[in-house]
Amino acid sequence: ISEHVAQEIRDRYSAHDVRVVYPGVQQHIAGVKPPVERPILIVIGTTDKRKGLLDLINAFEVIAGLNESVELQIVGPAGDGENELDQSVEMLPSAIRSRVHRIGFVEREQRDQLISNATVLVHPSHYEGFGFPVLEAMSMGIPVVTTTGGAIPEIAGEAALKVSPGDVDALAGALTELLADEELRSVFTAAGLERASKFTWTSTARGMLDLYSSLL
Repeated sequence: ISEHVAQEIRDRYSAHDVRVVYPGVQQHIAGVKPPVERPILIVIGTTDKRKGLLDLINAFEVIAGLNESVELQIVGPAGDGENELDQSVEMLPSAIRSRVHRIGFVEREQRDQLISNATVLVHPSHYEGFGFPVLEAMSMGIPVVTTTGGAIPEIAGEAALKVSPGDVDALAGALTELLADEELRSVFTAAGLERASKFTWTSTARGMLDLYSSLL
């Protein structure tokens, strides 16, 4: 599903014929977002340790100290880092903790609505083989802050702000900058929409058809 994963397979198994077919993402018609009154950061995915959510909580404490209205929504089912995440949230000062919303698993329609209502999608993962939430947010016109973990740079291109995995200060800085600069958000919104448009299920189907045909 990415050149990064293909190279991992080549290296680990000494495989020579490994080919990449990118998955697609549903294309959305991005609406005009109203002026930001209550900025919302959203993160989507299981609460696995590799997802970097503890980094995000630490970064959010810094961000929330500078912006008294920003809120954080954590959306997705429990993973292997659930207990540590709970503890990290509980350790926040009460005024900041009240602005962290643990939403958990939701159905696709509600999840898409939550993304489209957000100001910025955060994807602080330490490793991804692809990174669907990044492209999904881009397809809805939501700017993205993510990391350079795994295949993310390959998928996001230059259409997202990227920091090194685990760099809490850089993550807090990128999010603070994007929240404060409406023009910068507009730049990444436009870049994200263009980037997401390159990942269609039609292209995926054609890629799989070409792959199967080459084996006949």
